[in-house]
Parts: sequence; C-alpha cells; structure tokens
Amino acid sequence: MQLEKSPTLYIVNEGEFLPAFSADYLNQGNVLISFLYRTDETTSIEASSDNNVHLVGPAYTVERITLYHQFGQPPEVFSSHEYFQNPNGYYQHNWMAGMALSFLGLIFIGLGIFMTVRRGKKKKRLDFANTPAATLEVAKKQAD
Repeated sequence: MQLEKSPTLYIVNEGEFLPAFSADYLNQGNVLISFLYRTDETTSIEASSDNNVHLVGPAYTVERITLYHQFGQPPEVFSSHEYFQNPNGYYQHNWMAGMALSFLGLIFIGLGIFMTVRRGKKKKRLDFANTPAATLEVAKKQAD
C-alpha cells in the first residue's frame, strides 16, 4: 500500500488480521482509512498490481486498520495478532546481553590492574647504594 503523494510504502498481511481483512473493503464507496504501523522495522517488497502499479522498496508493517464509512456508520477495526498481544506497544530489552558485556569488561579491567601491579613488583628497583659512583665513593673513604 502506498498513500497518494507519499513515497512511503506499507505492507498489509491480510491473513494476520482479526476480523479477516481484505483490500476489497477499501473499494466500498467513500471510506476513510486510519492505520497504525511498526516504525522499528521494515520489510523489503516488490509488488505489482493489475493497474500497472509497481512498488519496490522497504515497507512498514501495518498492525491495525480502522475504516470510517460515510453516513455515520460505526468504524470497522482490524487488528493483527501482534497488535492484540501488545495493544499499548512493547518494550524490547537486551539486559542479558548488556550484563554479559559489562561482566566481560569488568574482567578485563581487573586483569589489567592485576597485571600492572604484578609487573610493578617484578621491576628491578634502582639501588642507589650499589651504583658504581656510590661504590667508588665508599672505596675512597675506606682507602683514606
């Protein structure tokens, strides 16, 4: 589906709606359509119709359709299975992946600190008392 004067494409999976939805509903006179779609993902489509319209590109998935008819009839509402399960939207979290990465980061930080401390203990400390100049001075003092 593509709205007039808009480059944005929408895909309506007719079999996923309750009650059953068909594009024929749009051909029943003066109908105003309202719909909700997922903004977080698109589906690549390539579709043609009988009236030589060819649609190609990313399309948003329609989750709910409301048809408003003329003469004050009550609106018809069609919702997908996914919309029925999450009518107020949904929240996708990645806490487990985030915790795993944080734990891995803490391990690397701890390893870095441990290696720095360990390497610092192994470094030879300069012993200024046994440097050649100090040894020479001690030898001169002993000779006098």
